[in-house]
Order: sequence, then C-alpha cells, then structure tokens
Amino acid sequence: MSKLMPRKYFNLDPDQGVLIGIVIFWLLLFLSTGSLWSGFHFIDDHEIVMINHDLMTANLNLLEVIGKWIHYDYNHARFRPLYYLHRVIATDIFGLNWFLWYLQNAFLAIITTWLLYKSARVIEFTVQESLFLASLTLLGEPAIIWWRLGTPETIAIPLLAIALLCAALAAKSQTTRWQYDSLFVIFACLTALCKEAMILFLPAVGLIRIWLESYFNPTSIRQSIKSCLLSILGLTVIFGSAIFYIWRVIGLGGTGYAGVGQDSLNLEKIWTACLSLFEAGYLWIPVSILSLTSLLAIKDQQFNFNRFKSLISVVIIFFVAIIPQVFLYAKSGLIGHYFLPAVWACALLTVYTLRWHRDYSRWGGRVFSFAIVLIIGISMVTTWKACLVFAQDGHRTQALLNQLQRCTIPNQPILVVANPRVNFELSNSLKRYLTYAAQRDQLFLATYGIENAHFFSDSYQDEEAGLKFLDPKTVDSFYKDQTVKNIKNKNQIKAIVVLSSDKLKQDFLSSAKDWFDPANYQESNYRLDYASVSITLYCRNM
Repeated sequence: MSKLMPRKYFNLDPDQGVLIGIVIFWLLLFLSTGSLWSGFHFIDDHEIVMINHDLMTANLNLLEVIGKWIHYDYNHARFRPLYYLHRVIATDIFGLNWFLWYLQNAFLAIITTWLLYKSARVIEFTVQESLFLASLTLLGEPAIIWWRLGTPETIAIPLLAIALLCAALAAKSQTTRWQYDSLFVIFACLTALCKEAMILFLPAVGLIRIWLESYFNPTSIRQSIKSCLLSILGLTVIFGSAIFYIWRVIGLGGTGYAGVGQDSLNLEKIWTACLSLFEAGYLWIPVSILSLTSLLAIKDQQFNFNRFKSLISVVIIFFVAIIPQVFLYAKSGLIGHYFLPAVWACALLTVYTLRWHRDYSRWGGRVFSFAIVLIIGISMVTTWKACLVFAQDGHRTQALLNQLQRCTIPNQPILVVANPRVNFELSNSLKRYLTYAAQRDQLFLATYGIENAHFFSDSYQDEEAGLKFLDPKTVDSFYKDQTVKNIKNKNQIKAIVVLSSDKLKQDFLSSAKDWFDPANYQESNYRLDYASVSITLYCRNM
C-alpha cells in the first residue's frame, strides 16, 4: 500500500491540513443541511427578484441598474454602495439560480475563514490559536451571514479579512511593505463601503496596523505610527470623508429600527447590547483569564503591573472596536450578523489573553484552551442547527409558492391578508416574487391592524407598539392600492394567503363571513420557524 500511496502525500503542512479541514467543514454544513437547495426566502431575497427584473425586462443596462439601486439605498437613509454594486453584478451573473447564490456564499465562508486563520499565523499565533480566532469570529450567531443572501457582512467580512492579512504582511515585510500597505488601505476602504458599521470599525483597523508594526518591530509607539503614517493617514481620510458624507448628506436617523438616535444613549439599551456582546463574544473567557492571572500573581506576591503592559494595546483595540458598535446597535439590539465585526475584536482579546496567560500558568492555559475547544464544538452544533432551520424554511417557502402557482394562473385574483406592520417585509416580499418571478400580478391586499388598516384588529397591538416607525399605508403602496374592496365579485378570488398565525386568521374569517366559505377552499399551512410566522394558503376548489 505504501508503494501505491507515496508517503509524501500524507506529510501535509499544518496550514494545508487546516485549509482542507475548513473546506470540508463548510461544504458539509451546506450539503448536510440542504442550504444549497433551499431556494427563495422571504427575508432579503425579494430584492434579488427586483434587481433581476430590472436587468431582464426594464430596458436598463448594467450601469443604470447599479445606479438605480445605489440611489434606492440612499433614499432609505443607508450608505452601502459596494454592497449593492456586488448585489447587482451577482444578480446579472446568477439570475434567480439560488443554488449559485448559496454556492457563492459557501466559497466566501471558506475563503474568509482561511484568511482570518492565515492573518493570525502571519503574526506568529500557533495553529491552535489561529483556529480559535477564526472559529470564535465566524461560528455561532454571526454565521448567519453565510446562508442569508441579504447581509452586507457577507461581502464586508471577507474584505476585512484581506485587509487584516495585508496589515500583518506589511508590518512583517521589509521589501514589499508599501505594496501590502496600499492593499491594506484599499481593502479597508472597500470594507467601509459595504455598511455603515464597518466605517465605525476603521479606527480599530488603524490601531491594529500600528500595533502590528510595534509587534514585529519593537520600538516606541511614536516610531510605529511614523513607520505606517501614510496608511494611517489614508484610513483617516476615508473615515472622516465617510462620516461627513453620512452626517451632512444621508443623515444619522437610520431606518427606524436602527441608526443613531435617542435610544443610542439609552442606558438600559446600551447595557442590553453589552450583555449580548458579552455572551456572543464569550468575553467571560478573557475576564476569567485576567482574574486568574491576577490572583496567582497576588498569591505568589509577584504582582507587577509591567506584566500586563503587553496586553494594553489589544485591550485598547478591543474597546475602540466594540464601543461604536454598541452605540450603533443599542437601538435595534445586537443580534445575528450585527455582532460583526465587533465579535472579531472579542475573539482577538480572548486568544491574545490566552496566549499571554500561558507564560504564567501552563495548567491554566490548558484548562482555558479546553474550554474554548468545547465552546467551538457547541458553536459548530448551533451553527448547523440554525443553518438547517433556515434551509427548511426555504423548502417550505418553495412548497408554498409552488402550490400557489399550481392553483392559479396569471391574471387570476389572489388575496393577501396581512398585518401592515408585523408583516411589513413579508407582504412586500410575496408581492415582488409573485409579480416578477411567478407572473401573478393580480394581487389584492386586506390588512388588519390598530390604525390605517382596512379592518380594525387589536390582535397584534403589542407587536405593533414596537413597530410604530412603520407606516401601514406603505404596504398599500406595495400593492398599488389594490385592496379587497376593489374586488366586486369575491368568488373570482382563486387563492388567499394569510401571512400570520391563528390570530390574523381568525380576524380574517370573522370579517369575511359574508363571502368566504372554507368548504370551497383547500387549506394548507406552512410554518416558517426562522421568520417566526405561520402562513395559511387557501386554494379555491376546482
């Protein structure tokens, strides 16, 4: 056997083995959960349907479509030009082939994990420490960016990973420093153009560059800043220009559920955001390490503040990274993809404190390393489960849409029943898909809510209270003011889609007694766990 399989094929470099492991992990995740074939989701994917329509039938060329969607982003008080540039170009390439979209995300997950790992290896972290850094950053709640098709972080984090790798290479290299520094600034700039939160991360990125300079070339802070002055000035110009543009042109109010406002200074919300980050970033590990090290030093009567000096730079980077993110997301709360990029700073702090602690206590280092391995193992399981839930929702969504298309033909009336606030995005997403992907444009709306709805209902009073920033009349505009009241002969309605749970269903049945008879319709139900909604479809009997 050894003659057939030369030994050299098994003598892999550790980094090569890690790369193979990364590829296997992400491919297995997407394959075993069925995410590659999960198809259209109501969350985010309706924009792709609209962009595809613009490219295919709206008589607009690629540049015009890019300009249209960047302007659309601007009109919604957002600054994500590169995100929409990529979104339009990807739609031009992939169309509505959802398999290719998810395959792209699988590739981005692989390359980002590898880049974060490699950047840690360049700064002389061990294989174990580098894997810890990449895994703590990308697994768990933040992993949502790889199976959702509408998060700017899906593009921003790979670009950030490239920038971090270039920063490390620039600090370590003597002959090609300016080339890596140039790439560092370019990719940091591209990262900032993906999302506003990434702009606020630029000061931390600049500090990382200075820290890496002093890490590889032990000199004073002043000399380190001087050595990478041009790249720091470049980042400063980019940061200042982006902040000024958002402040003076776009505004700071955000989209209603997020942005800078009074809630950004609400101590309760800030504390909640801090607790969320503490949990998602596993910050109890560095806190425990620092506490244990301090106790050991006091016990041995060898406490010396100088021992902690090597940590100061990383701690400063950590706070400069997370504080803007906490204030930015205090209004909406830190969930899912909002944890990025702050969670990378948490991972850096965790791994660096572990590395630092090993100089003082080998057994302590082993205990904490074992704890991190357990955490990563649990995160792998939770990541797989979350990906599976999302994929199953996609399969159920496709079953719903297929059944709806089977029981109707183009130009037959379809009634959509919704709460105008709770089902705001869902009603818009369904409208866009049916109109532009399924050629079902005879869509009529019936809304039930506490104000500005077609029918009064207080069934979702508590939920609507937290969504006051949404105007119920906007949902009418999605449907071009085509409401149930415009249908004179309601027997012509071929299908009815109720976009929520039993409460909305009962509201509809109570108000439609004069014309709706359940015996004349075939009922089917579709539970979408990720979207926390149960959709009922009534198809008229043939």
